[in-house]
Amino acid sequence: MGSQLEASADKKQRVLCLHAYGGNANDFADRTKRIRTALMDTEAEWVYLDAPHNVPQGGGTCWWRYPEWDPATDPHGFLAARNYEGLPDFLELVDREEARGGDFAGVIGFSQGAVAASVLCARKNLQWAVLIAGFPPRDPRSGFGFTPVHTPSLHVVGLTDNIVPNSESRLLQECFSGEWCEHPKGHIADLPAEARTSVCDFIKKHLS
Repeated sequence: MGSQLEASADKKQRVLCLHAYGGNANDFADRTKRIRTALMDTEAEWVYLDAPHNVPQGGGTCWWRYPEWDPATDPHGFLAARNYEGLPDFLELVDREEARGGDFAGVIGFSQGAVAASVLCARKNLQWAVLIAGFPPRDPRSGFGFTPVHTPSLHVVGLTDNIVPNSESRLLQECFSGEWCEHPKGHIADLPAEARTSVCDFIKKHLS
């Protein structure tokens, strides 16, 4: 199921944390530890979920699969994929977690997790979203793109990211009209200090 890292305050705002394709909850928690440490004085409960599906080739889990994508012949084919196999399972997982522990106030997602977070922003009344190395959802069943997304958002990109092009993250940012943050590194969730500060400032603004 993943892990939950709670604030000590009685009233907590739940933050959903969604890892990348091939990742898992514990790994993402480790990579974002310095963000949580900087926000220790906030009333937040950090909920890291494990994705419901195993990656077809290789280790780790994923929020959905891309059945038409062949990484060997088209390494970036997942960007244009329009069939998110297992998408309903992801949505049901989040619904179950909200039924168990309460609604989420915000969401942090990395790579495929940022796409998954974007789908939730189109469907739920989230107060904010941090989307790291994200790109627009393209499965019509996602509900994304049919109406403007009004969730306040921060879009974080690495200028040397060779997995998700910055142009794809810019398309996602334009769907939200969100804020933009760049750092000089690549496809990473363990952000450099300046970008990490921008993320923490954005979250503090919405948790206060």
